[in-house]
Amino acid sequence: GWVRQYTPSPDEAPPALVVLSLSHLPEKQALAERDRQLLALRGQALAATGPLCQLVLVVLPGQTQLGLVVHHLVVDAYSWRVLWADLTTLYGQYMGGGRLSLPAKTHSYRAWSAALLAQAGSSYLQTQGGYWRGVVSQAQALPPVATGLTAAIQRAGEATASANQISVDFDPSLLADLALANEAYGTESGELLLTALLLVLHDHTGRDAWVVELEADGRQGFEQGPTSELDLSRTVGLFAAQYPVVLQVAGGEDLSRTVKLVKEQVRSVPDKGLSYSVLRYLTETGEDLALQPSVCFTYVDEVLEQTAGQISDAALDVVQADLGARAMLPTGCQLSVDGVVSGGRLYVTFRYRPDAFAATTVEGWAAACQQQLAALVAHCLAQPDRELTPSDFGYAKLSIDQLDNFFD
Repeated sequence: GWVRQYTPSPDEAPPALVVLSLSHLPEKQALAERDRQLLALRGQALAATGPLCQLVLVVLPGQTQLGLVVHHLVVDAYSWRVLWADLTTLYGQYMGGGRLSLPAKTHSYRAWSAALLAQAGSSYLQTQGGYWRGVVSQAQALPPVATGLTAAIQRAGEATASANQISVDFDPSLLADLALANEAYGTESGELLLTALLLVLHDHTGRDAWVVELEADGRQGFEQGPTSELDLSRTVGLFAAQYPVVLQVAGGEDLSRTVKLVKEQVRSVPDKGLSYSVLRYLTETGEDLALQPSVCFTYVDEVLEQTAGQISDAALDVVQADLGARAMLPTGCQLSVDGVVSGGRLYVTFRYRPDAFAATTVEGWAAACQQQLAALVAHCLAQPDRELTPSDFGYAKLSIDQLDNFFD
């Protein structure tokens, strides 16, 4: 597999504290400038040359904040929860004059990597190879979103290709309704947002099936084997597992069936996709599973606000900008849609290749995605009773139609 590693030399000094003096600006302008400069610093955090972590002291009118900019190679969304909890604990202890102390360490990232490598040759993983080869075969038969790109353009420099982006801030009331809407079919919020995106693509192209790259937290490991023995609840690192899934939508006005289809297709993936990542990158036959979907999707639920109340009156404020959005498009990806919940609001970023789509096209998709999600939420809230689906029973061989016929 492809490996890139940044290792600082023993005599390399830690990066100095960056100070942003913005107290001379009006408050609104100072906050905007803070966000701009933090994003610029994040863009400078390169995996090959570093620095991977940067502390920033932000001096604003009437307050001072501590910014923490960390490369995604070092932390994933769950890791921010761990870091934030530790920072709030330490700050509370410091302000109270107590001894600085944190809970015991859990297993290291290195131990997790070694466990995955040990598990790669297991008989269980080998049996999953047939499933993933079938997914790759299905996916290769489906065209990308933008079919007009020449083969030369598709091969050249896509991993570092510049990507334009459109960000959408959803109505705050939608988030509360979204949580209630999940009760209708036992969905998760990310599944409803994914359904809305697929319906938008269906309306644009008329196609019913798409191959999409999804992302899951690899911390859950496997039910058996070396990874099942690890405690990673307080371990910081990049545990994300990307995997392809072929998704179909019912189209038309049958929102009920489409929601259930997407939910079941996502949940039928074995090991939440971790087995694909292990087979793809940690085995000699991994190239047989090489695939980059043209559509990528991630959804990150509330991260920092879950623990922020511990120091709500403190002067310390850790600023994390642009959480959950990709810094660049993966090789071969034409459209990346990244949803993140922060501060009680849903933000969705559409990143796209400018040589694949016009800005007006993606702007239209972003607006349509808002409308589709609102329509899905309204549909779910209107359902009088909870509808069960096969994954609720944990029986993989049961189809949606069979279950519906049983209850009819």
